[in-house]
Amino acid sequence: MPPIVKGYHSNVALGSPLSDSNPNSRLPNPVPRPSPKPAQKPFSTRAAPTANVTPEMKQQGPSIRNFYAEVFDEIPNSQKDASFNTQAVIDSRSLRDSFPKIKTLRKQIVEIMEDCKIVPVPSHLEHVLFEESIYVCTHVFGTQSGQRMTEVYLWRGDEASSSLAEQAQSYAKKVAKENNGKLIHLSQGSETSSFFQALGGIVITRKGAASVMELSSGSAASYMLCARQHLGQIAFDEMEFHPRNLCSGFSSLVFAASDKLYLWRGKGACAEELGCARLIGMDSGSGEIEEVDEGNEPEAFWSIFSIANAPDRVSQHWPMRSSCEQYATRLFSVECETSRPKSASGIMQWGRRGSSPSKEGSSPMACQIKEIVPFSQVDVLRDGTYVLDTFFEVFHPASAKHLATASSTLD
Repeated sequence: MPPIVKGYHSNVALGSPLSDSNPNSRLPNPVPRPSPKPAQKPFSTRAAPTANVTPEMKQQGPSIRNFYAEVFDEIPNSQKDASFNTQAVIDSRSLRDSFPKIKTLRKQIVEIMEDCKIVPVPSHLEHVLFEESIYVCTHVFGTQSGQRMTEVYLWRGDEASSSLAEQAQSYAKKVAKENNGKLIHLSQGSETSSFFQALGGIVITRKGAASVMELSSGSAASYMLCARQHLGQIAFDEMEFHPRNLCSGFSSLVFAASDKLYLWRGKGACAEELGCARLIGMDSGSGEIEEVDEGNEPEAFWSIFSIANAPDRVSQHWPMRSSCEQYATRLFSVECETSRPKSASGIMQWGRRGSSPSKEGSSPMACQIKEIVPFSQVDVLRDGTYVLDTFFEVFHPASAKHLATASSTLD
């Protein structure tokens, strides 16, 4: 489910060249990713500006100055140098890209209803989750090394009520204790690879609630499912039924009210997503699937959206996605703090008689950069400093306040 982000962005991507490097977006024109230069020092040191306006800001005009003035009330100015190992952060991707396969030995999935009513999920619907629901999944599996493990997942949809979450919490703790398993809390969009594998490797997240869907199962309804890769597995997210949600980088299953099923193939959709979309389409029981390619849609396809022509598409990035074998998106959190001075004995001098903090700029600033895996839009809405690498561009979401007032999205 693609993140909605607005903020100052750099046209220099964080990471390796285009050929070396997980949805949505109204992106500007594609910018080639430059090859990293050989590091001459083990650490990359970046000096902070000593004036309120740097030469780079002057070159970029008033837009960046206005951006920082809007977010911070004034252009930030630091007298300290911040040092961090940029290359080590970038190279950590190789450790994240391998998601070990596990063998499911036993699983049980139940939905938590109001008044703590426990409803077992039918086996043929275990891979379908609803955003107003909460599920508890007990998963017993074997690792590649032969170890037997038990994990209990408490999955909460974005629209699930807080009261229902409290009831589910108590039940999940009880189940984890009875099965001697580890309790793992999961939110919609931030599922782990092992959870996806427990559900079969393909997970569909629908809007609404399962109970409401069952009551209306006899009536025809239009909806869309967008396919995307997630930690080595495939996720399908229900989108608002509108042509603007047909993203060029992905494929979408379009279920029309007339019982017509289309598989819309974006120019950047990868083979794995297309293959899983065909399986989900055949399993839906909606009849024959009509596949249409982006740019060659028949009039009958647009008519189900009550429009005559295809909507304009701004982004030119997404068609390149299928040719990028190591395409991925990454989110980093950045935390900086000034090192505190120590005495010869190694004891901090803060608050001791006759001592005082060192002068501004005399102590180095330590920066800690962590990659958030997996991540969703909720992560960048929290207070903090983040760097969002969308592979084709790098964005710097400034703050939750700034994001809340954003008027445009990554399409």
